[in-house]
Order: sequence, then C-alpha cells, then structure tokens
Amino acid sequence: MLCFAFLCLHYLRDDHIYTADDLTRCLGSSPLACIPDATPRRLPELAPRTVESLNLLRLRLEQTAPDAKIILLTSTTPQEGKTTLALQFWQLLAGLGQRCLLVDGDLRHSGICRQCGLTGEHKVPGLAHYLSGSVPLEEVLYHTEIRGTCLVPASGTTSRPALLLEHPRFARMVESCAPKFAYLLVDAPALSECSDALSLAKVCDGALLVVQSGGVTHQELRQAAHLLQGCGLPLLGTVLNRTPY
Repeated sequence: MLCFAFLCLHYLRDDHIYTADDLTRCLGSSPLACIPDATPRRLPELAPRTVESLNLLRLRLEQTAPDAKIILLTSTTPQEGKTTLALQFWQLLAGLGQRCLLVDGDLRHSGICRQCGLTGEHKVPGLAHYLSGSVPLEEVLYHTEIRGTCLVPASGTTSRPALLLEHPRFARMVESCAPKFAYLLVDAPALSECSDALSLAKVCDGALLVVQSGGVTHQELRQAAHLLQGCGLPLLGTVLNRTPY
C-alpha cells in the first residue's frame, strides 16, 4: 500500500510530457504526429510504422501550413531525436516525388554528419566552409543516393557559430535553393543549447518543434515555444517523438 502511494505521488509530481494529451494541455494544440520508438533502421530503409506517422505529419503540414516550404526543425533539449526525424522526413518526402534539400545547421555537434558517415577521413566541405567564404555553394550542395534529395552538411566547426549562421551568405543560399526544391528542411540545434536555431529562424517559413516522450517538462516546452514566438517564427506544430506505442 505504501509503495502504491509512493508511485501515485511520483506520478502527480512528474511534470514531463509523455503523451499527446500532455502536449495538448501544455501548448493548447495537439501534435501533428506521434512518431513511434521503433528499432533504428539504416538509411534509406524506414520501419512501416514510422512511414505511416511521417506521412501523417506531411499531410497535416500541407493542410495547416500549405505555403511553408522552408522548415526549421528544432527541439527543446539535445537528444530528443530531432536529427533522425529530419533525415527520415527528408527521405520520405523524396520517396513521394518531392525534391527536398536538407541543410545541416548544427555547426557545433552535427548529428547529420555522424549519421551519414561524413566524419574522419570521409569529411567533406560543408556549410561552415561556405559561410566562411572558403568554397562556393556548388561545392557543398551534395546529391545523394536517395533520388530527389540533396544535402548541405555542416562539416566543420567554428568558434562563433551563431555569428556565422547570421552571415548574409546563409540567406543567399536559401534564396538560391528554395525555388529548386519542393521543401527545404533546416536541422537546427536545440533551443536550450544555444541561440543558433534563432539565427537560422530568420530565413524560414516556420518551425517544427520535436518533443521526445518523457524528455522535457511542461515548463521547458513552454519556454521553447516562447523563444520561437519571440523571434517571430510561426510554430507550425509539434511532433511527439519516440512514443512507446
């Protein structure tokens, strides 16, 4: 009986976001999609349940924000699965015949470079090199083995990433690439980690806020949403990630 009472008290004190209902109560709107915590697959293979959830995300985005083509993906804290989701959504869109560009906006700890094997001896010129003026845009825009997709990896570190991301070259890159693709996805660092996402937001149409089930509290999520709204970027919606069902 004492153990049961302790569990009930713990549950009542737990302010983390676990379910779609939790997320709705926190921000006043339900998530656009809930992505299951499926066994990781090697790109470009996706689990069937993941494909179904990602397709629902696409459909709801088209319904609620049909003009949003340059989309920032961010999260409240690191390790919420944002980068994996960006990669999966990128390849799903391409699989449906939509030309899609993925820009790796994390100049600090690139998850895309790690997941795509663009590290060590396989490292290539990327966004950091272009923004610093070392190479032209054409040399960092990579066509991939997934038909209809292109990638701009971060591929470099800098002592002043936020300032580099605010360089006019980034806006010029987006302006040049946007007409050539149906979607341009920008994978940004977590909002609690640094201000980089807010720098990237200036050239985007809206943001998707990725929320890991059990990963953040109500207060943390509200603060993240407030940061996005404060910089004038529309919050297109949330995605509840790594749900247990």
